[in-house]
Amino acid sequence: MDQETAAAIGRLNTRNEELAAEVRTLRDREAVMEVVHRYAHFIDYARDQEWVELFTEDGAMIVKRRDPALGNDLYVRGKKALLEFVTRHSKGAAAPYFYDKHVTTQALIKVEGDRATVQSYGYGFDDTPIGFWVPRWGRTVDYLVRQNGRWLIYEHYVLTDATDAEPKPTPEQLAKFDARNTPEKNWAPKTVPF
Repeated sequence: MDQETAAAIGRLNTRNEELAAEVRTLRDREAVMEVVHRYAHFIDYARDQEWVELFTEDGAMIVKRRDPALGNDLYVRGKKALLEFVTRHSKGAAAPYFYDKHVTTQALIKVEGDRATVQSYGYGFDDTPIGFWVPRWGRTVDYLVRQNGRWLIYEHYVLTDATDAEPKPTPEQLAKFDARNTPEKNWAPKTVPF
């Protein structure tokens, strides 16, 4: 092989390695965002055990309020405590009786080896007896680690910028809401196949 051909092959090999690294990064970014999206879907539809499995064994959910008047901070660490938390949440804020949606937007993703950070805006949307309501908004910061080939949440921070007091329904509004949101009238499947 002549020197020119060897140099061309060397350049191609280098470019192939660069492309392979770029593809790995894109796959990691996609896998990380999949975890963030599953977090919202699972907590909104009372898929409690699946939600907990998104965390490492010592994973945590931490809620910090910008202003103490916005409510109490929350610190939950470890899968047992996370399951207790999400089970309480599901009894009062999950379909089919109540529709609470966690929405994440404008995600900034940074992947470094087996660690990743996702910073995004977070919003909570609720369907209540007196109508649609946006009770909270702020930022979320997720720290993820890759363990055994899976991306898992080590810490999920919710940095609440603002909350709005829950509107108080009249008895008539509450009765209408309860009649509208019975399991028999709920269109949503009990499980989603993903």
